[in-house]
Amino acid sequence: MRAVLIKSFGNPEDVVHLGEAKIPEAARGELRIKLLKSPIHNHDLAIIRGAYGYKPDLPAVPGREALGVVDAIGEGVEGFKIGQKVAIPAGYRMWAEYFTTPAKTAVPVRPGMSEDVACKPSREIGLFKLLLMGRLGELWFNSPRVAK
Repeated sequence: MRAVLIKSFGNPEDVVHLGEAKIPEAARGELRIKLLKSPIHNHDLAIIRGAYGYKPDLPAVPGREALGVVDAIGEGVEGFKIGQKVAIPAGYRMWAEYFTTPAKTAVPVRPGMSEDVACKPSREIGLFKLLLMGRLGELWFNSPRVAK
C-alpha cells in the first residue's frame, strides 16, 4: 500500500516521501481503517521535525487524526461493521491507505455529515461535541467566526 514515510526527522519538505508499506492486520481490539481524509496539524509537523513530545521509531508513518471506513475488525470488537465511516481523533500512523487503531478510539460518523467536517476534530468545539450537535454543529463549525 502507499504511505507517507519519514526516514529521518527534519523539515517536512525534505524528509516526507511517498513510499510503500505493508497493509496492517487488525489485532484483537483493533479496527483496520481505509483512509478517506486526514488533516495536517501543527503536531503532525512537529512530529516530522522531531520536536514533539515523543519521537516515533523510524521509518515512520505520520498522521494523528483521520476519517476512514472500517475495512477489517479484530477479535473481540463489537459495535462496528465493515464499510462503516468513522473518525479517529487521536492515533498514530494514519497517513497511509490503511492503518489500524484501537476500536475505542474510533467514533462512528453520523449519516449525512460531510467528510470535511468529520475529519477535522476542532479545538474550538471538539469532535465529540460536533457529532452530538448534529447539523447545528456542522453549520456552526463552518461559520465565518470559527473559520478565522
